[in-house]
Amino acid sequence: MSHSDYDFCFKIVIVGDPHCGKSCILIRYTEDKFTDDYETTLSVGIGTRMIKVDNFQLKLDIWDTAGQDTFKALTKSYFRGAAGAFVVYDITRKDTFETAKVWMNDLRDEVPGIPIILIGNKYDLAHRRQVTSEQAEGFANENKILFQETSAKEGIGIEDAFRGLSKKILIQAQKGENKEVISGKKSSPNIQISSDFEEQKKNKCC
Repeated sequence: MSHSDYDFCFKIVIVGDPHCGKSCILIRYTEDKFTDDYETTLSVGIGTRMIKVDNFQLKLDIWDTAGQDTFKALTKSYFRGAAGAFVVYDITRKDTFETAKVWMNDLRDEVPGIPIILIGNKYDLAHRRQVTSEQAEGFANENKILFQETSAKEGIGIEDAFRGLSKKILIQAQKGENKEVISGKKSSPNIQISSDFEEQKKNKCC
């Protein structure tokens, strides 16, 4: 694919503990399908999707990283060059939420200023939740990141999350804050972005 096919290319990484649904989020977004039968990611899985945001054609290279401690050093090496990230936890497993701050700090150590969205996945199992939306929202506000609950199984919130993160990255590009992680035919963009992700979330129940 040539640069003429898109305005910008963003590398997005998906991080979090094992079995939180990171691979399912990637597959739902890039292939619009879901399967319970998948193998644990041992290194990295990569998917690509084109998306149009505020008249800009974007190519998203999405990296699904391994969550096991055994691969932590390797996983952190994949953070470099990322323009944005999702920190994913499983709303039915409190331990995965408690390690979200570790993942967030690892990301910020490798890529200072990186836009992050906290993802509470498996909303379809809300009746078994161990982490309330209020807890996650409080954590997100405290750490100045966005928050979205999703269900990769039912496709809930996935599109909104990727669109919201893409907007955050574009806003940084407008301010000239992330030139080293942005590639495309417009190297010095004069970007006008509508910041409506938070407003959409106020009007939409996940």
